[in-house]
Amino acid sequence: MQRRRVLFGPVTSGEVERFRRALSSHDTLLFSYTPGADLQYDPQNTTFEQILEQLPSGWEPEVVLFWSPEYHPVPSGLEHCPYRLVAALGDWNLGLWKICDTLRMFDHILTDKHGVQVLQRLGFQNASHAKLYGYDPHLHRRLPDEPKLYDVGFVGNLNHAVQGERARWLLRLARLSEKYKICIATGLYGDDYVRFLNRCKITFNRSIRGEMNMRAYEAPACGSLLLYEADNLEVHDLYQDGVHCAFYDEQNLEQVIDHYLAHEELREHIVETAWQHVQNYSYAEQFHRLIQHAIEAVPEPLIGKARTFCKLNDSERIRAKVHQCVQSSFAKRVEAAFDILSRCPTIENDPVLLNDEAVLCLMLASEHSNHAVQIECLQRAEQCLQRAIALEPTHAVAMMNYALMLYATGRLAEMEGWAHRALKSLPECPPTLLRDALPWSPGYDWFYVESERAFAETGHSPDAFARRLLGFYMQKLCFILGELYASRDALHSAIHMYQRAFELHPQLAQPLTDMLWRLNRHEEAVALLERAIEREPLNPDHYVKLAALLHEVGHTTRLYALCRDALRLAQACPHLAGYRSFFERIMSADDNERATAS
Repeated sequence: MQRRRVLFGPVTSGEVERFRRALSSHDTLLFSYTPGADLQYDPQNTTFEQILEQLPSGWEPEVVLFWSPEYHPVPSGLEHCPYRLVAALGDWNLGLWKICDTLRMFDHILTDKHGVQVLQRLGFQNASHAKLYGYDPHLHRRLPDEPKLYDVGFVGNLNHAVQGERARWLLRLARLSEKYKICIATGLYGDDYVRFLNRCKITFNRSIRGEMNMRAYEAPACGSLLLYEADNLEVHDLYQDGVHCAFYDEQNLEQVIDHYLAHEELREHIVETAWQHVQNYSYAEQFHRLIQHAIEAVPEPLIGKARTFCKLNDSERIRAKVHQCVQSSFAKRVEAAFDILSRCPTIENDPVLLNDEAVLCLMLASEHSNHAVQIECLQRAEQCLQRAIALEPTHAVAMMNYALMLYATGRLAEMEGWAHRALKSLPECPPTLLRDALPWSPGYDWFYVESERAFAETGHSPDAFARRLLGFYMQKLCFILGELYASRDALHSAIHMYQRAFELHPQLAQPLTDMLWRLNRHEEAVALLERAIEREPLNPDHYVKLAALLHEVGHTTRLYALCRDALRLAQACPHLAGYRSFFERIMSADDNERATAS
């Protein structure tokens, strides 16, 4: 194993020791904007050249490996790095639109197989596949004293906006809770996470990008049988079905679970084989491969040749850095983005950057507790948006952001006019504005996730991506108009707007159902909640609402099936256990009514 000189980062404070262990076989220095790393930088004030000045005398890296540019702020001047500069891109599905142009700073990009396909469609020929994850032997280990409490378990993110496709599979898993001990958990980390995996005979897993995710290594390392989707793009590179794990598909999930729970000796044999096999995929082993790959991907004569960031014009480079900074998890990302914008002397004549400054002002106002600062930010946001619209009268994104600002600050009469004006201008808005101007949006909501999905699917065709965004922006505007009309009790107008906004706002199922019910449109209300459950199958509030409606209209068969599903879900999900009594009462009341009627 050849020992390499590696400059690696950024790493968060909580990751420092894990990365040190993983990279211990190399001469590695860690850099970060959080405490604990060897080299520190402040995203607001430190250039990459200043990071390099902190290197020990005579020490030069063979590769600078930038970890997770979708989460970590890029230091100023990174594009001028004199060494191999390689990005390790993980969750591109949650940030590629915002960081795409920033990726042009790098000599090479390492990501999962699906990510390579997406990047190549976007014009990045300097991307290749690498497996970025593994397991940490210091943490992910077998605990012999832990009993196998669960037949099948899952632990992970249950955010429907991000993991909606997986949620539908988890509902199928929950439906087995009458037959097996199923546990669907969330919010477990560190030793609690390890204990949970050890308690599961089988660990259900489903990737979001067709990649080998962390759980694919951690479950076997903890002595649990890994259950993974058969059409995963990467698992076949490392594991064999029935040897190291069990594969499932749309047709056979339940049958595969039945088989391996019925054949304990076979299951334990696979678990032991998988545990032995996964020792080859600790983070130390994986990162050795990763570093070798990064160095071989960029021969020394080609350092800097594939970087195209400097070919962008001044405004494009500023915009790219602003968007990447806002996308990051840096605590002062908004302030840092302001600093980047301040370097642009032509901002007052750039409708895209003016819009972006307004969004930054709105973000800062929403995050700041000082009322005077909030007022100042809102005033500047309004000035920027008005200036952007004056420069580009069809700037529908700026109009939408203005309407959202007015809605958030209670200026509803003004909001109504601007929202309608934005809706009218959307079809006329230049595609470049739709693609390039920042929308004001909270965290990982449906809009955020779906717009990122649209970019991954159509970003290589700018006009097609703009058309997808147009539809999303229309739904955001319809949402706030629906809220306005609902506040006025203008039911028909509110319903019309809510229905147009529903796909990006499943939370509208509750108020929209109430309005339909008041107008005696009962079947529409029921159908809407059923659609909401399809979108958010682990949301108990949808079940509660639908059960109440079905009970009221006497749809006993549908009510019984719904309550049975809800009880299975509550049985499988500890965080939903409090809902059991409601559905038990509904079923009991329904049984009593049927008994009385007979």
